[in-house]
Amino acid sequence: MSFVDDILRVDWEQVRLKRAISGFVSMLLVVAFLGAIGDPVLAALLATLFVTASGGDGSMTERLPGMIRFTIVGAALGGLAFWSTESGVAVAIVLGLATYVGTLAAAEGPAAARAGVYLTIWPLFALMLGTAD
Repeated sequence: MSFVDDILRVDWEQVRLKRAISGFVSMLLVVAFLGAIGDPVLAALLATLFVTASGGDGSMTERLPGMIRFTIVGAALGGLAFWSTESGVAVAIVLGLATYVGTLAAAEGPAAARAGVYLTIWPLFALMLGTAD
């Protein structure tokens, strides 16, 4: 097999299709709701939800360091995304960076992979708010 075949190969026995579809539909509903409301308070609540969900399982003392790291990186990427709305190239760079960091997190395990997905979504919400202004 070639290098590209190794990258594109999917182990379908490990894919949880129902969970993926329900998560995708949930995010579409949240995006539609945020687009309809356009309220920064709602964006702050969603960021809080991302930070809380990214912490993983366990006691709060085990979760807190991961939540703090996620907040710092997410806020930085979200801020960059918000201020990059004037340039399509800057938006692409910020989203590419968020996707790259989120993908790297997936190598650390399921909890980090979940945080990586939320980290990829966070700048998208910031972009929606930035373009709404």
